[in-house]
Amino acid sequence: MIRRLLIVIVFCLCAPLARAQQTIFTPNCSGSAAADTAAVQSIVTGAAGNPRTIQLPYKSDLNTLCKLTSITFASNITLDFTLGGIQVVTGETVRAQSPILAPPAKRIFYNALSGQGAVVLSGSVYPDWWATNTTPGTTDMTPAINAADTSVCSGVFGDDGVTRAAQGVVKFSSTTYKITGVTYRGAPWIGEGPNNTTLDYYGSGAAIDAAGTTIVRRQLNISQMMILGSHASAGGYGIRLGYNIRSFQALNHVNFQHFPSYGIYFADTNTQMSFYDVAVVDCGRTSNSGIGIVPDGTKHLYQFNWFNLQLENNGKVGSRVAGGIEAGGGAGVQQWSFFGGIFQSNRGAAEVRFINAINIGLYGVYTESDPAAMGVSDGLVFAGVSTAVLSNLNIYSSGAHAGSAISLKDSSKVSIDNLRVLDGTGGWTTFISATDTAQAWMLSLGYLTPTSPVSIAGTARLFWPAK
Repeated sequence: MIRRLLIVIVFCLCAPLARAQQTIFTPNCSGSAAADTAAVQSIVTGAAGNPRTIQLPYKSDLNTLCKLTSITFASNITLDFTLGGIQVVTGETVRAQSPILAPPAKRIFYNALSGQGAVVLSGSVYPDWWATNTTPGTTDMTPAINAADTSVCSGVFGDDGVTRAAQGVVKFSSTTYKITGVTYRGAPWIGEGPNNTTLDYYGSGAAIDAAGTTIVRRQLNISQMMILGSHASAGGYGIRLGYNIRSFQALNHVNFQHFPSYGIYFADTNTQMSFYDVAVVDCGRTSNSGIGIVPDGTKHLYQFNWFNLQLENNGKVGSRVAGGIEAGGGAGVQQWSFFGGIFQSNRGAAEVRFINAINIGLYGVYTESDPAAMGVSDGLVFAGVSTAVLSNLNIYSSGAHAGSAISLKDSSKVSIDNLRVLDGTGGWTTFISATDTAQAWMLSLGYLTPTSPVSIAGTARLFWPAK
């Protein structure tokens, strides 16, 4: 009798303990919005603030997925989409404050694209959660990418009151995503490397529009992917920037290739940005003057640092602008510094050209310019630049070149230190040319000497170091 009594007591004590330890719940969904939302809400309410996981059930019939109206899952609730998914009622919003559990390439959200229902998330999200990338490079993933980006940029502003804050990160798998023009709102985008993640653009404007406004700024942070323009229409270009102020590592290991127009276009004001291991290759070959990187010179573009920038094969033969970078217009371009990198085989008036810019620095940059017959006139051109520093540069020509390795024009003032001009067969006709009132200070002789082939015209002057 006593033994039976003890067993009953132990059973009574363990039963509530077992219920208390149960933290994974699966709702019984049927595809009815009212019933399914109520079933899920009862699990949330029953948690009473304690940690709890809701495991969405597998459904072979998508019509019986958990169908939800507006509901908020607080940070104590984890949603597990390993087996199932949800359908969001049009015009309703599902919010989850904790990161969710789901395979990267599995679709889990239905009726949750623009104009349908909405999902607001935190943590890492994948575009593939909104649409199945059935045939990579053929299936249009534009709506899914925009929905993923919107889900972690819910409209909140940072401490400055004008910069869009993000509560998560958009991750891209090792595959190709066809896009027809996507919007970047401020959440970091992270791929799996330029050789693995590709955004393949089909369109005639910007592949990625990341430009903000004076009252809605967008901090830029895109990394580890290729932005491809092989299928773009005339005028198609890589990325449109503006009001991405204080974006450090704005682009990191990002390649822009084969766009008919620009690779990178600075369309509006920007200050304090840094770029790492960016490649702009074979852009601007057929439209919009033929340039790889172009800023609107009438805008204020201040304090840009470029680390290991690769500019190759951009621009058009016969173009009157530089193929690699054409920074012209007013005095908006200020304090651009380049550390390492290569400017090679760009077409047009020069490899790069700065007009009326202020405080330009090139440090350890290698320039290789094809002969003029291949479509480039000069190497580096500074016209009306108010102070520039060229240090530890190598400038090479693969053959006889009628242009100048460095061309100084108008009132440019340039300091040159440890410059080396390398020649192929024939080489550069002129190492340094200076016209108008340009002035250059040779801080060290290095490879150059006062007898090197230089050209001075007008009242321009070259100052050589004292022996």
